[in-house]
Amino acid sequence: MTEPDPLQIFALDDYPPSLRTIQQEYWVQEAPISFSFGVSNDNDIADIDSTSWDAMFVRWMRPTVHDVCLVVCERRDNDEDAEALIDRALQRVGRQPKGEMQKIVVETLNASRIVISVQFLPALLDDQDHLAWDAIGSIVSSLATLANGIIYVEGEGFYDDAMAPLVTLTEEE
Repeated sequence: MTEPDPLQIFALDDYPPSLRTIQQEYWVQEAPISFSFGVSNDNDIADIDSTSWDAMFVRWMRPTVHDVCLVVCERRDNDEDAEALIDRALQRVGRQPKGEMQKIVVETLNASRIVISVQFLPALLDDQDHLAWDAIGSIVSSLATLANGIIYVEGEGFYDDAMAPLVTLTEEE
């Protein structure tokens, strides 16, 4: 397994939200964002309503079109990487001080059916002032809400879908 991405969503739902559901969140906000399963922005109707996608590009549309992140969904029932990511997250939270929030995170991780990873792409990483950074936070929160999940941020800890801290990493990895 490769190194995990710096941001994951551990979700209780069996499938991620459809592209149509995700897009509707951002049409309302009028953010210059596009979501696509391929190189072009053209998704057919079946793709838009599918909840069995494996990867989705997030594109920033202004002033020029460019990809800012790749969102990958792995299913626990048929992907060893998903199981490994959950095991790694359980180890991380297990090293933290015991408490009610830690128990909730452990229960959520054990019950998780999918892991959604966010891979930041060079256009975003090379520009710390890129306007897409705020949108990415919103996308992650929306995905966690829509898939009934919690968020892990590398080096920080676990958060609920509104980015309220659940377990902050205090023990060394």
